[in-house]
Amino acid sequence: MKRALTLVAVSALALPVLAPAAAHADPTPPVAPAKAGTLRITPGTAVLDAQKSTPVTFHVRLPGLGKNSWVDLTARGPRGDIEFGDAKDPDGDGVFTATIRFDRYSEAGVWRVESEIFNIDTGDDYAGPSGSFNVKRRTRLGVNAAPEPVKKGRTLTVSGRLTQLTKYGYPDFSGYKGQRIHIQFKRRGSATWVNKGYATTDGGGKYVKRFTANLDGTWRAWFKGTATHVPVVSGVDHVDVR
Repeated sequence: MKRALTLVAVSALALPVLAPAAAHADPTPPVAPAKAGTLRITPGTAVLDAQKSTPVTFHVRLPGLGKNSWVDLTARGPRGDIEFGDAKDPDGDGVFTATIRFDRYSEAGVWRVESEIFNIDTGDDYAGPSGSFNVKRRTRLGVNAAPEPVKKGRTLTVSGRLTQLTKYGYPDFSGYKGQRIHIQFKRRGSATWVNKGYATTDGGGKYVKRFTANLDGTWRAWFKGTATHVPVVSGVDHVDVR
């Protein structure tokens, strides 16, 4: 949800006051100033999905700030997108909370958020804590090891495709080119995955890597992710070497 913030300036008319003949104690106790605030963002990385939006919640802790005060949040994307949120503290525990939702059309990358605090007790308006969080696109990765079974010493081909969530329209996922795919092998009876090499995806997101078949075992692939895309591990494919 995007909306513009409207700032309302409140002016006070200063009136001359005659000094009293005798000093009197002010019956109104002074308002204790709010302590320095902190900002916590959950989750730290929002993963975009095809059919639903992803919530990011901002917790602004401001001890001493009246519960009727509020906090305006402005989140800015890496290429100029702006989202707004209003943080409130309905239970008066000093934690002001707001949620902003992100969908497949949102910018991927590092988002930065700033807060502006309005103290209802004093009428003050001032900058609050700031922070950052990540927005990333979902990825998918397939793997196939062939032929199955394979004769020892023959060539075994491991291949698959890496896809990414598209920003607009159909299909939901498309090939993610130019990415390094790490290929791992776990021999039969072992619990340890061993890196065997890597391949780079082509324009359609496909990768191919060839090995010499030596041992029975299981193959898989993984993509370590980027600043804009989440990491992903493929399923597994078992190969019997004869």
